[in-house]
Amino acid sequence: MADNEDLIAAAVNELRPRFTYVFTTGGIGPTHDDVTTDAIAKAFGVGVSIRDDAVAAMRLQYPKEDLTPARLRMARIPDGAELVHNIVSRAPGYMLENVVVMAGVPRIMQVMLDEVMPRLAKGAPRAGALGPGRCTRGRRGTSARRAPGCVSRRADGVISLLRTSAIRYLRSPARGR
Repeated sequence: MADNEDLIAAAVNELRPRFTYVFTTGGIGPTHDDVTTDAIAKAFGVGVSIRDDAVAAMRLQYPKEDLTPARLRMARIPDGAELVHNIVSRAPGYMLENVVVMAGVPRIMQVMLDEVMPRLAKGAPRAGALGPGRCTRGRRGTSARRAPGCVSRRADGVISLLRTSAIRYLRSPARGR
């Protein structure tokens, strides 16, 4: 059964105020049943257009004559979204406020996640001495300074989960899958 645009939009609108980030994968491909972009735009009440910067990114992979109308569907981006580039297929994902939309192919999702990581807000620093996996200077109970690039344990756990799993948009029986 095909994805339902209205149900995806409703799910995004339910989740985005409750969580720091909402990650989706899949549904941004070149086929008519890839409706995630339209659903995300509907959730935010914005339009969708083929973006020149998305087309330019795709031209790094495809000659102009190979940018068929189906492939150009992957350059459709909701208004106001920032591109999430990928170096594998060059078809971008995007980030709109706290919603990150990535490809469903695990290898492509991984490079998109790596590309979006610097944009994500980081949590409180970890306790402990500097070293592999350490994020603060100083001893416990003393004033500690955050080391560059450190994220909280919770963020590390989420990032680790995303990196080791081919996260897919959850499709429950109530949503048609």
